[in-house]
Amino acid sequence: TASPESSRVNKIVKYFFRAFHPSSGGIEFTEFVLGLDTAVLGTPEEKAEFVMEGLDPKHKGEILRDHVAAIFGQDSELTKLFDAPTVESESLRKKLMEGKCDLTKILKRFDVLPTIEDEKRIIKEFFSKSEFKTGTTWYVLSQRWWQAWKEYTSYDEKEPKATPTEGKSDGNTKRRRRLRPISIENADLSGGDFAGDLKRGLVEGVDYTLVPKTVWRRLVEWYGGGPEYPRRVIELGVTKMKRVEVFPLGIHIYVADSKTGEPETKDDIARLFSCQTPLAAVHSMARSHFKIP
Repeated sequence: TASPESSRVNKIVKYFFRAFHPSSGGIEFTEFVLGLDTAVLGTPEEKAEFVMEGLDPKHKGEILRDHVAAIFGQDSELTKLFDAPTVESESLRKKLMEGKCDLTKILKRFDVLPTIEDEKRIIKEFFSKSEFKTGTTWYVLSQRWWQAWKEYTSYDEKEPKATPTEGKSDGNTKRRRRLRPISIENADLSGGDFAGDLKRGLVEGVDYTLVPKTVWRRLVEWYGGGPEYPRRVIELGVTKMKRVEVFPLGIHIYVADSKTGEPETKDDIARLFSCQTPLAAVHSMARSHFKIP
């Protein structure tokens, strides 16, 4: 005999199958992707229709409360919409369209990707908890990509709003969704002769923005991409003004030929150094690299 938990899991699996593919047969990859897109990023109207497809795929017109409770739980907001053992499908659909329950929460189990609201909230929290102090690491991020992400999440607005995407309405969707950015693309910032170097002349707020390590890691986790450009916070002058050292010094170090005095380029060092790196540290590193006692 199946346990209550395994029985509930079986009901959930069947519900997901019906939601992704209301008619009989297998689920094609395209249907699966479109189903996830609707469940995670769909408008409230699209999410409501997605929920209804799973509950009443054959459009019988009635839905049992016990059936919904077995899938989503007795305490689910969706279950609590029932004021009788059975409700008409259209009545439940109307309640969902009116926002009587949190569809994002109902469909949380579909969240392969975080919701727009979650992305916005998490990144804001990371910024608020980040400290701009000497020695901490910040990351250079393409301003173009950052702006696209902020538009996607309505980052600078109190509440997200729908933005039209390309294509014509099919008559069923009242609002269009914003397009999620592709992977982080920082390659257009790279330049110079040193690994990890940036183009000279880049302007903060125009070409790039600076984000704390926690924000960078989370964005890479969600979107992937790169390359990464970690930069340290340093203090300058007698006022000890803090700033991110976006453009460290690029230094070539060679061993000179003992006879000609010309540099030998076969085993040179080419790397970035902070302007505050002590010369003694550079000298020690070079001696170690070239195995000079």
